[in-house]
Amino acid sequence: SSLRKINGIQGDFLKPGQVLRLSESLSTDYPNLACCEDTLLETKPSRRRWKRVILHHSATPMGSARAFDSNHRRVRRMENGLAYHFVIGNGQGSPDGHVEVGNRWTGQIQGGHVKSLALNEVSIGICLVGNFEKTVPTEKQLAATEDLVRYLSERAVPGELDLCLHRDLEATLCPGRLFPAARFRSIAKA
Repeated sequence: SSLRKINGIQGDFLKPGQVLRLSESLSTDYPNLACCEDTLLETKPSRRRWKRVILHHSATPMGSARAFDSNHRRVRRMENGLAYHFVIGNGQGSPDGHVEVGNRWTGQIQGGHVKSLALNEVSIGICLVGNFEKTVPTEKQLAATEDLVRYLSERAVPGELDLCLHRDLEATLCPGRLFPAARFRSIAKA
């Protein structure tokens, strides 16, 4: 039962090749998630729901989950606030590489990060703070994003990871031309 809990396993069966965690600590496998480890461990992902991960940029030089939540509630009139499941800081508004877990992840509710309701229903949204049309993401942001994507691939998205950039799905520049797309496409293939 403890292995079930640690690994978010619902039934009694394992799959060949399935990776099992033997302890509650994430820091060994995902060192850049130490800042949100407790929240990640407390949240049991709905593995049947999530099909893909979509990467975004905030298109702002600074920000935080709290600031975006306020904006999304006041300006965009989003009942659930923050459109993303996760926000990764750049040192201006939240610490560099710090992963902030939004209420959409802890509550396992649909995102509001793309126009398509159907995509929001099955996609996990990760927003990196910054405008990657003008600057590049920090190395700490990229490392945290890599760990978070690997974590979600292993713990929340069943089967092969479908990792997309926002611009892959809609007519937008997001997450910006300076975002290192090839680096993340290689993670999805691995």
